[in-house]
Amino acid sequence: MRRILTPFGLLALTLSLPLPARATSCWQVTGWSSTAYVGAQALLVSAPCTTIPQSDGWVEVTLYYGSPPSDNLWLRIPLSDSRVSNWRFTPLLVFSHYDTSSKPVVLTDLIPCLDCTNEMWLLPFPPVQGVPAPGQRVRLRHRNTRECIYSFNTNGAAAHNWACWNDPGMLYILDDAGGGTYRLRHQQTSQCLYAGTVNGGPLYNWVCWADPNMRFQLVAQGGGYRLQHVSTSQCAYGNATNGGTVNTWGCWSDPNMVYNLDIVP
Repeated sequence: MRRILTPFGLLALTLSLPLPARATSCWQVTGWSSTAYVGAQALLVSAPCTTIPQSDGWVEVTLYYGSPPSDNLWLRIPLSDSRVSNWRFTPLLVFSHYDTSSKPVVLTDLIPCLDCTNEMWLLPFPPVQGVPAPGQRVRLRHRNTRECIYSFNTNGAAAHNWACWNDPGMLYILDDAGGGTYRLRHQQTSQCLYAGTVNGGPLYNWVCWADPNMRFQLVAQGGGYRLQHVSTSQCAYGNATNGGTVNTWGCWSDPNMVYNLDIVP
């Protein structure tokens, strides 16, 4: 996302320079102060940085002081918002300052136009990695490629990846498999992921049952987790090709083996 120096930002430099920069914070947009495209203020309530409803997208807005550190806000915006189209927000959002209750003031700026840069892309995943827990619904998002794992309703079929978005076919449930391990159960098909014993072989799916070959450890690594198959000690790794298969390899400190767990409430 772009960092924007605007007249609002310059004003914040004058008024807020003596104040220490705040850490990243997350807010839900519940509406707008007016229907105007310029100067409308976002109505905000505090939101967790680790979850994203399927009906929302995230956008980063930065207050730039002219030198680091800057104040970073993440706004969760409903995809049904009148200013959102095809995961783009038009016009731009500008983080102006904090009000007397320490809530950020976020305004719209610039009249929208077609085929121009006066817009911001929404992201289909949260800004902060969540902590896994039994029963959570998650998307398994490759940290490097941002591709998410999805499955077909065929026993023995290989799992594939695709650019993440709010697709119900990308939702998995973390089923408690005992001893701090999980079965990764596809919500739509009720199939679970399992791995073969061959390095470079695909990750497969099968109807879930108490099969030890369906157990995975979620090992913290590089700001995310490795999906480590308990029986073979192999880890899932992804690729940047939409529709490509998800494969496994003997685990090591490879950044291509790191997945984020996007928690979907």
